[in-house]
Amino acid sequence: MTDVFVSYAAEDARLAKPVIAGLSAEGWSVAHAPRRAEDEPEPGEAGSFEAAAPDERIVSARAVVTLWSTVSRRSEKVRAEAASALYRNKLVQARID
Repeated sequence: MTDVFVSYAAEDARLAKPVIAGLSAEGWSVAHAPRRAEDEPEPGEAGSFEAAAPDERIVSARAVVTLWSTVSRRSEKVRAEAASALYRNKLVQARID
């Protein structure tokens, strides 16, 4: 079981790295979905991440930290991960811009 799953938009990777590193430095096991820019294939397309993989990580995590920015607010994937975490009472939100 992972302690924390971190959700963020691909364009925010530079800002997410210190958050992930800080959580890890405090002793938490941290998972996050590697992201690519807008050219990322849609779930189910060749070369895409397994559609259910992030949700499985959310289910097994103790908490989900969603990093909100102007970009992530428009990301369907980030919003879906946040909604899934909220439904499971695991959502922790932070604004990064």
